[in-house]
Amino acid sequence: YGFNKSHSTAYAYIAYQTAWLKTHFPVEFMSANLTSFMSDINRIVRLINECRKLNIQVHPPDINISDNDFRPIDNKSISYGLNAIKNVGAVSLKNIISEREEKGNFKSIFDFSSRVESSSLNKKVLESLIKSGALDCFPGKRAELFSSIEVAMKYGQKIQSDQDQNQVDIFGNSQGLNPMIREPILYETQSWDEKQSLNFEKEVLGTFVSGHPLLKHAENIEKFSTFDFTDFIPTHSRKSFRIGGLIDEIKRNFDRNGKEWVRIKMECIGGQAEIIAF
Repeated sequence: YGFNKSHSTAYAYIAYQTAWLKTHFPVEFMSANLTSFMSDINRIVRLINECRKLNIQVHPPDINISDNDFRPIDNKSISYGLNAIKNVGAVSLKNIISEREEKGNFKSIFDFSSRVESSSLNKKVLESLIKSGALDCFPGKRAELFSSIEVAMKYGQKIQSDQDQNQVDIFGNSQGLNPMIREPILYETQSWDEKQSLNFEKEVLGTFVSGHPLLKHAENIEKFSTFDFTDFIPTHSRKSFRIGGLIDEIKRNFDRNGKEWVRIKMECIGGQAEIIAF
């Protein structure tokens, strides 16, 4: 198989276009790339690392800023796409974004739960939004928001139930809410430490976004590592590399002769690696 001139010219032209876009519109270009590979977490990690090299910051999702897809916030930052959060479906996101665009930003977890249809906002959705950092714009720490999910859902259901029954209240405000029904108070609880917050982020986003547990060791890792995750590795390469990271998972296996071997997944600052050891 070989490229004829017309085929080669088309590829060269596309390469020129993408290089021009990356040079002159880097934030828009990287946002589009991140959206295109939203379901491929390994590619997402590599692209986020590439953003860091371009001095572009990828912010955690924000319920009052983010859209379905990754999108530019300004010339130096990108907002994480809400559609990349696990357990938050397309219907829920459609209702959330529609409510926000129609009536403005959400002010608290209780305001959020009272305005978004209960059918679109179950416990799993709220848990994932909190773990991802999407509700960090609300008053309270993530642990407090997480502990208050049940109360928030009951409050939201009560408000919506009254509205659905078309109850007329002489004390109601312009939004039809009865000020006699007080907004609950967040449960006070111990805050999550950085490690726990980052692990929850990784659980629902597939990667660390607001920080990285290896950042405090970044200087030493960079000093001793011989591999850059933005490099291309040919599948037939037998070259040796040295990397540093956290062991994320170990799976033990046995070959047909009964000899044990393991598959190790490592979380590194610039990406993820899979290692097979005999």
